[in-house]
Amino acid sequence: MTIWNQRAVRAGIALLSYFMATFFTFLPDGNGEHGLQNLFWGLVYGFGWHVAGTLTHFSHGADIFGFVIWPLIIWVVVFLTTGIGFNASRPLRRRVVWAVLALSLCVVLPGKMAFALGFQRLPTFNNLVAAAY
Repeated sequence: MTIWNQRAVRAGIALLSYFMATFFTFLPDGNGEHGLQNLFWGLVYGFGWHVAGTLTHFSHGADIFGFVIWPLIIWVVVFLTTGIGFNASRPLRRRVVWAVLALSLCVVLPGKMAFALGFQRLPTFNNLVAAAY
């Protein structure tokens, strides 16, 4: 795989993580209702906005940090982490990176189940957006 193909895959994975945290919840679940939630990526992307909102009492600056700056930071971290997956000299390290990324995409609950289990109190990205707007 060429270096440009690797970078494209790495960037795609970073964007997929953002999709799983944000827009994925707008897809209908099995009952025809909206609300599938990826808890892992929702917490990762929601954490920055939660911290910024707590420190600034959810001002306009917290919105900018939560919607723009924090996702960019996470994209860079995911991009660099997937680089380890491609360039690791040890096969075990490569497999661990790819397994963790694959499993993180599978931590999905329907909205009703997440609500029933009390996950609406977690600072996931969509819970924070729903509370703010």
